[in-house]
Amino acid sequence: MGEEVTSWQRYRAKPPRERRAAMWALAMTPLIKPLLRFGGYRRTVAFLEAVGRSPSAGDPQPIVSVASAAMDRLPFRTTCLDRSLVSWWLLGGEDHARIKFGVAFDETIGKPRFHAWVEADGRSLDLGNEHDLTFVPLEAAETIQPDRFD
Repeated sequence: MGEEVTSWQRYRAKPPRERRAAMWALAMTPLIKPLLRFGGYRRTVAFLEAVGRSPSAGDPQPIVSVASAAMDRLPFRTTCLDRSLVSWWLLGGEDHARIKFGVAFDETIGKPRFHAWVEADGRSLDLGNEHDLTFVPLEAAETIQPDRFD
């Protein structure tokens, strides 16, 4: 019977680049969440662009994965838009990394559902890839004003 690996041990085993991303995700999400709610999407993006971040070299998927795992440990619920904004910022807001929006009609609730995710170099970094199956990408963020993202 082996010893159980703790979250802390898994964190310490990550490369420094991923550990920094986890810490930044924990620090930025509590700022982004209320700013998004009370200031809106455009102000939140403007804030993140003003704060700035240097693009990370290498594969962006581990950065998004570790940030998502860190946000799972926060004492409040995060939405796909919260997560996408943090991930996009962690990737340096680079031109090759974009926040995408999609919509799907949910027959169980009889309403459309909205989803946000990050793509880099044309590849989805969404951990669940749910949007690939059900969400139709929208061309511009200005085309939607969703009350709630999944």
